[in-house]
Amino acid sequence: MLSGTSSIYESWDISIPQITKPSMFYSLEPIGLGTPYVESLTSYICRLAEAHSVRTGTLVLEEIIPRIQKYNSVRNRKALYRNSGAINNCGDEESYKGSIVMILEDLCQRKDLSLLTMSIWRSYISLSWLHSTNRKWCPVCFEEWRKMRAPIYEPLIWKIKCLKICPIHNTLLVERCTNKKCNKTNKHLGGNLNNGFCEHCNKWLGIEPDDDLERRNLNLDDEFKYYEFISLNLIDLLTISQMQSGEQIKKTLHRNIIYLKEKIKNKNLGQEIRKVRAILNNYVSSRSTLSIESLFFVCSVFGITMNEFINQKIEKANFSKKYEAKGQKEFIKKRKIDWKSVENTLEHILSVKSDHVPSLKQISKDIGIDIAMLRDKYPGLSREISKNYLRYKKSMNIENKNNTKNKLQEAMIILHQSGVYPSANRVANEIGRPAIMLQKEMYNYWKSLLCNLGYMSEDR
Repeated sequence: MLSGTSSIYESWDISIPQITKPSMFYSLEPIGLGTPYVESLTSYICRLAEAHSVRTGTLVLEEIIPRIQKYNSVRNRKALYRNSGAINNCGDEESYKGSIVMILEDLCQRKDLSLLTMSIWRSYISLSWLHSTNRKWCPVCFEEWRKMRAPIYEPLIWKIKCLKICPIHNTLLVERCTNKKCNKTNKHLGGNLNNGFCEHCNKWLGIEPDDDLERRNLNLDDEFKYYEFISLNLIDLLTISQMQSGEQIKKTLHRNIIYLKEKIKNKNLGQEIRKVRAILNNYVSSRSTLSIESLFFVCSVFGITMNEFINQKIEKANFSKKYEAKGQKEFIKKRKIDWKSVENTLEHILSVKSDHVPSLKQISKDIGIDIAMLRDKYPGLSREISKNYLRYKKSMNIENKNNTKNKLQEAMIILHQSGVYPSANRVANEIGRPAIMLQKEMYNYWKSLLCNLGYMSEDR
């Protein structure tokens, strides 16, 4: 018997669903998003190249650079590698480094890659000279990640110029390959770059923590304490920056700067406070962004943390007794220099014959003394060191050219014996140097080898 009530069926949506645009690259998840150890953009590019089984240089030159029309030239490609640290610096549309962020977001169909750069600080911290020139890394972090089989990456915090020690292990960050035969610095981005490995010799950069390393951390000197202060406050800065908007932080920072400026306005205080007063007056008068070094200096003098300075009302911070003329932190004291020891070091470097000759700039960095002071104090020794370095660079340049020519010759002979025409591009790719033929000397050498193999006459 049929019932008198009608049945109710579920409704179907027959409209065509909107299909999202497929990504050209894998939508690789950045490591550490929302934490102070967020991955850097150059590290992300290396991992992206590894995920697609291509060299980092291939990914950059074949997919990223051609999409930046303004910088699609050989000269500017070299400039990109030379200044690759700036890629981690900014993510705004006005710069070509910023456009790299946009290009990668489009290729990977992601919207969070700007968080892998320091552009999150753009509204309240000056980005000029914020990044380091070369790669820095904590070898203990690399080794721990390898043992845990965790992804190897380079955090954004390692790319900041003023960071000198690892915030986790309190060990000095390393800037040179630990392979004694290599001992080279690495750019943030390079053709053969892989996270955790040297670009030049491909050596693993991780090491086990040793007893000497532990003892060094137990006896912290004033300078090391200041580096520790910076690393802890950088953690605060990165944490807050990923939790709050830049404009909100800028308002809090401006209010606290005005408060500090008025607090020390009419006080006859020490040299550090007078320097702070100049920094604050310059900020208020020009309304320009502060450098990160200035922020740390203000925090260290007043004994406040970065979290208190940019995230809280500073009236609540207990610093009123910390900025008297003699009340500065011990690590701000001027370091005494043992000039006799410095002279002995320079003379030793000149007397010892080594496969690697350091530059005066590198020596000044290693011993922690400004290069101008070395030139002024020891002009004769400085000139000799510079001359030695120039001779070394010249000999290394000649040696590298000869090695490249030998590789060219070997590659051409192998191709010739295999019945393959040794074209310029084919030979360059065989030796792993795609742009080598852009050098006039190498191109002419390739032509001379073609003549020797009988492919062309010497008149051509």
